[in-house]
Amino acid sequence: FALFAPPPPLLAGLDPTHPIAVLGLGGGTCARSLAALYPHDTRPMVGWELDPSIVHLAREHFGMKELELSGRLLVRCGDAFEGIRRAGAGGGRCAGIIVDVFDEKSRVLPLLTRVETWRDIASALAPGGRVIANLSTGRGKGADLDLAVAAAEAAAVACGGGEACLWRSGANGIWNEVILTGPPPLLWAERVPSQLRHLTGDWHHVTAPPGVEKGWLMKGR
Repeated sequence: FALFAPPPPLLAGLDPTHPIAVLGLGGGTCARSLAALYPHDTRPMVGWELDPSIVHLAREHFGMKELELSGRLLVRCGDAFEGIRRAGAGGGRCAGIIVDVFDEKSRVLPLLTRVETWRDIASALAPGGRVIANLSTGRGKGADLDLAVAAAEAAAVACGGGEACLWRSGANGIWNEVILTGPPPLLWAERVPSQLRHLTGDWHHVTAPPGVEKGWLMKGR
């Protein structure tokens, strides 16, 4: 979850009323991390979680209720993708959007391999905003690198103008690919809390060829 924490300094020049959206709120770990690392940041967060029982558990045992009462977090129960699509269609704008959803085997959802899905996400993004997404391959025999690659390509094209930065790591049989859309951040290491600086140097800049949406990311790698 620490990998989702660097974006707030990258959004400092954007309207402070534009929230950071979390698609796949779960128990609220990501939102709690952002609140703890940036205690003086007043930018609100809005999170979507499909399962109301998880929200109830997080409110009772994991401090989500306190975040809500403080005004830092607005929780919505329901389909995150439909929610962000409606927000964009209604003129809502987010400074940053965190995407952390996957199937029961920790694989990327097929929905995320479609450029149209990411265009819906981009429709809710403020100019200059960023999307950061966890694109896991899944584990063991069910792992699917192709899904993660296809999702990364679609996110870069639809949300980053064809540009993105990638971070990859493997542990316990799962490869995680985290993507940050847009051009490489300037002076990133100087702008994040000290405990996150070690994470800013392991990102790789990728650019899609003009007019190409699919099949470009792994060429020459």
